[in-house]
Amino acid sequence: MIERFLNIAFPKEYVTCVMAHDGGHPEPNRFDTAKRKGYVMDRLLTFREDPVGLLSTIYYCKEALPHGVVPFGYEQTGDIICFDFKDNPKTPSIVLWKHELAPEEEDVGSQEEMRRIGLEYMNNSFIEFITSLY
Repeated sequence: MIERFLNIAFPKEYVTCVMAHDGGHPEPNRFDTAKRKGYVMDRLLTFREDPVGLLSTIYYCKEALPHGVVPFGYEQTGDIICFDFKDNPKTPSIVLWKHELAPEEEDVGSQEEMRRIGLEYMNNSFIEFITSLY
């Protein structure tokens, strides 16, 4: 149902993970981005109706999230771990959305450009992300 609402198809490995660990706190939980090492994943977003649920997070961030970016977890400081469906809808890459890094629109030129500045690339797939946790 969530996939239909968002008009996407989550990777099957992600769906399996959420069904087993919905809203869970991963161990190990550290990950790196292309720009920095040592981030900490706090939790997976739940599919249930919840303040830290997937749909609630999308609702609160919808005006700021780049097109094609769908959250699935929180980093411990409040940044959001996301799928980026923009370049590959069948196998989305994994990015960290650092909401406080988005500049003012007039500094960049377009709303979409502005929104994407806060993204830090992490992995090519959900499996790659999960297996890279340390």
